[in-house]
Amino acid sequence: MIKNKNNKIFKLIFIFIGILLIIFGAVSLFAHNGEIKTIYKVDDDSLNAYFKGQENISSRYADDSNNNIIKYIAVLEIPKINLKQGIPYPNSKDNNVNRNIMITKNSSFPDKEKGLMILASHSGNSAISYFKNLYKLSKGDTLKIHYNNNIYEYKINDIYEIKKNGTLNVRRDTSKNTVILITCTKNNNKTQTVYVAYRK
Repeated sequence: MIKNKNNKIFKLIFIFIGILLIIFGAVSLFAHNGEIKTIYKVDDDSLNAYFKGQENISSRYADDSNNNIIKYIAVLEIPKINLKQGIPYPNSKDNNVNRNIMITKNSSFPDKEKGLMILASHSGNSAISYFKNLYKLSKGDTLKIHYNNNIYEYKINDIYEIKKNGTLNVRRDTSKNTVILITCTKNNNKTQTVYVAYRK
């Protein structure tokens, strides 16, 4: 009798824990989906603001704390993979791979002769993995940088992998205006893939 009673208590506890886990999972999923929708909306609103004339915003506004708009200094567009995403100001708190495409601090912009712009982003499956489809690119594919009311077009000239060790040794023709895209290699967490594009 005591054994049956203990079994019933154990089953009730087990069912109760199961129900709690289901509720917790549903709440987490709902919150995650809401977070993804928020990210997409902020990205869309920020792109719209940029293309409505916000590209000339003074850099002193780059760190505004308006959560609904990210101030972009430029926009990266890659038609082949349907990517059109803003690039925050280098000195902005939003300039990091955990939220946006990151531009390295020592990058120059397309209007600088022989300049070098380096952009990095995640390649996983999350909402902020803006470079998740770069693996579909090949030599000869094009990308565009929208900057200061101009569109600069580039062609991918080289694609190579490097070890993922925190350093980036760039191979490029220094006589050409260059954009470099870097992200983790698909299905290999030990390397990163570098895409080198020269301005047409």
